[in-house]
Amino acid sequence: MKALAILLGAALAAQAQPSPTTLSQLPDYQNWGWGEVMVLENGLTTLAVAPRIGARVMQYDLGAHPSLFLNPAEMGKLYEPSRTSPWHNYGGFKNWPAPQDRWGWPPPPILDAGVYESRVALDTPDSVAMWVSSPVEQWKTPNLRFERQLTLYRGSSRVRVEQTLINEGEQAGHWSVWDITQHRVHHPDEQDFENFWVYFPLNPASRYGASGVRKGDSSAAWTGQVAPGIYGVQFLPENKKLWADSPEGWICYVDEREGYAYAKTFELFAGKTYPDEGAHVEVWINQDPRYLEVEVVSPVEELAAKGGRYTFVEDWWAAKVKGPILAVNPAGAIARSLAIEEGIARATYGVFHQGTAQVVLLDEQGQVVGQGALHPVTPLETFVLEEKLNLPSSAFSAQVRVMDYSGALVGILDSALLSRMTAVLEEERTPAAFALAQNFPNPFNPATTIAYQVGREGAVELAVFDLAGARIRTLVSAPQPTGRHTVQWDGTDARGQQAASGIYFYRLSTPQGQKVKRMVLAR
Repeated sequence: MKALAILLGAALAAQAQPSPTTLSQLPDYQNWGWGEVMVLENGLTTLAVAPRIGARVMQYDLGAHPSLFLNPAEMGKLYEPSRTSPWHNYGGFKNWPAPQDRWGWPPPPILDAGVYESRVALDTPDSVAMWVSSPVEQWKTPNLRFERQLTLYRGSSRVRVEQTLINEGEQAGHWSVWDITQHRVHHPDEQDFENFWVYFPLNPASRYGASGVRKGDSSAAWTGQVAPGIYGVQFLPENKKLWADSPEGWICYVDEREGYAYAKTFELFAGKTYPDEGAHVEVWINQDPRYLEVEVVSPVEELAAKGGRYTFVEDWWAAKVKGPILAVNPAGAIARSLAIEEGIARATYGVFHQGTAQVVLLDEQGQVVGQGALHPVTPLETFVLEEKLNLPSSAFSAQVRVMDYSGALVGILDSALLSRMTAVLEEERTPAAFALAQNFPNPFNPATTIAYQVGREGAVELAVFDLAGARIRTLVSAPQPTGRHTVQWDGTDARGQQAASGIYFYRLSTPQGQKVKRMVLAR
């Protein structure tokens, strides 16, 4: 059975071998007028960078669908930055140093729009990379320099973005990497702003209070929770800003009419100081010209004198899928989470890789006990899963695994525990309270409290599992009376070791059945 699945996966991959990666240096790409442009392509994604204007990424397309805003009023303009230079808002993607209040406005001219050095860092059929470096800033943030390396991979929409701040001065300094992507907010010759959204996860224990965000000004664009724990911004042409201390490192822009999602993933650093009162992500909506900014900031780091440097790494991803986006990971974007009811698995995803996806069933020890069909996937098509599964009695959890075009495992796109109702007929006729509350705080560090309601006296188990379905800790395993109970988890496993940061399930099992919820441990 397993051998047959591997052979079938290889056959499916062979039917859709991806295009090799290429890197071209073109003298007047798209008639932009910005000199030589470096273009990275892999048959799925096109990335174009203009070193002459601050090495801005001016094109980031999935297939034929564009995502970046290019300012038509600035097309082809070239200038030498100076202390008195006018500020040119070209659009696209750029870097600035943060905190901003150390330099005011406009941004540092050499870092923002100076002539960057560029070179090919890697050029193979499986990946291409380009490297750029700014001159040393002279005015706004003296002695700072930026480097950036962008890598595009075969058979994937993944772009790895490595952004480095360098201190060329005689004294140490403290700076953060602040990246800004200006996105389109309407289709050509239309004003369909309602189709353009940004989604990111909310922190239930946010420093900004119950809303989970800090607002520069009120706006109807700040729509609030569009799904449990997910905040939505719907573009409006206003000059306003929003900040959030998201508990997970991702943010996603979506053209909802066409159904294309562009996401960024990045690491969060617990205990570090972030600029803008602790923000991890920021959204700016602009009135004239009309665009929105998806912004990500790194923690503030010390840069030693005479060459001290700090690199902040992101991955960019793109896939054809509509929102709201519930989660993003290196395998894909989740628009409808995995649910298995009456043996039928249903979910909706944007997969970031060309290859296959498969539902895998695991027992309580994490061993594979069943598999679904192999489904061809590509970033250019939404993956709608609806599949009848044969559920063995030992099946405890399910995963959606993604394999690349060669059949190698990319990662776990989604997972779910299988709840099995064990209530007897008499209990169904006379139901009593049976509930499992969301843990609080969530995300948490170092401990969290879980409350639950037992409706019938009997054996109760409350256990914690990781995303792979492996049991991490049993918190309760004993007969308990009817009523409300609470228990605390201190973030340790069964051996007393600290569990890693990440998403965990907790499952309540009673004579009336089972309930499962997710929680986030953020160290």
